[in-house]
Amino acid sequence: MRRLAPPLSVIEDALFDPSPPLLQRWLEGDPTLSAERRAALAADPAAQAYAAAWRQEPPAPRDQPPDFAVALPAHLAEQIEARVAANALNLSPEPRPGLILQIDSARTPSGPLDWDLARPLAVLLSEPAEHPSVWYGWLMSPETDYASYWDLLLEEEDAPVDPSVAMVQVYNPVYIYCPAASRALGQLAPTRLAAVRTLAADFLLGDTSALPEADPGVLLQRTTSEGHLIVTGTPLGDEQDPRHAYQELYITVADYIRAMAGQALAELAEPTPAPWWQRALAALRDAADQWQVTLTPVPVLAMGPGTSGVSETDTTVATWRLGETLDLQLIPGPDGQSVQIHATLAPGQPPVTLALVEADGLVTQQRRLDALQPDGDLWAEAGLTLSVRDEAGGRLFEARLPDPLAGQS
Repeated sequence: MRRLAPPLSVIEDALFDPSPPLLQRWLEGDPTLSAERRAALAADPAAQAYAAAWRQEPPAPRDQPPDFAVALPAHLAEQIEARVAANALNLSPEPRPGLILQIDSARTPSGPLDWDLARPLAVLLSEPAEHPSVWYGWLMSPETDYASYWDLLLEEEDAPVDPSVAMVQVYNPVYIYCPAASRALGQLAPTRLAAVRTLAADFLLGDTSALPEADPGVLLQRTTSEGHLIVTGTPLGDEQDPRHAYQELYITVADYIRAMAGQALAELAEPTPAPWWQRALAALRDAADQWQVTLTPVPVLAMGPGTSGVSETDTTVATWRLGETLDLQLIPGPDGQSVQIHATLAPGQPPVTLALVEADGLVTQQRRLDALQPDGDLWAEAGLTLSVRDEAGGRLFEARLPDPLAGQS
């Protein structure tokens, strides 16, 4: 079996060791690092080695520079040229199909996350998910020696692209929160993106007919089910094939991007609208401020199993004291779009009349409360106005109840 480069241990260290920025913060005593993170770094062999090298005295400068030139290896020169050409494109990181984005650190709409990423990761975008900031795509990697039957290699027609991306792992799909990307690394043409999508579909369909033999480190040219000419590796072999471990490393590190996208989607999700009865309660509070009367909660037990399924400890059923005059108990209706108002006249207070009034002034419900009949109920719905008046008809309090939300009735 061929020896693949770089060794798996080097790839694993590059993907999972503490990142240089994190190590530098640790060595400089960054107070924002948690005690748990500092302890973990102190116990990490890679961090210990980095710290030992950092603390060494720098070598003494030479009196004279060397009088010979060192030739730059050809493969490094090619990588530098490729990076310069890709940077010259000055691609916008605005997400679009076929764009290759680089993720350096974790962030969501609420800001940076305290996650460490050992090295930048790259993702090829395919299409947006349920939010325009989150896209579906595939992880990319540079180690072509480890290419499998389901890794599509980039070719000359895809240039210019950054040398940190060389193949698309169609077995390793991800969702990516695009605003977290630091830059664009390249752009695939529509025909090439179509080839990637077709290969991904072939992988999902699991067509293993007439597969060639496993041969790690060997590339082959083949066609997808839709006739796209592509270059991939060979199928995976037995458990001795190092590409199994290689794929596990990248599937694990891709979880970092997936988790970030999941958290971003949770933050971006539209909040569930408050039930109408809660908005009605807010309208009562606002009206109390306008009328310069107090509306203070007096929690009570629910009225029992017949009260809209509210349990004995449910605080959705509470008494609200309006000034010194009334206690108003709000009992949500079964659908949340109505509320039963159970009103009780405070002892020693003069009679009042509660009414629900439509916009045109039509009174739909009315209850007079006095010492002989201190309790009464109204059933309020959207768009009505709750009115409280004294015996002479003077207004003591009014609150317009909110309209229903769009799509509600």
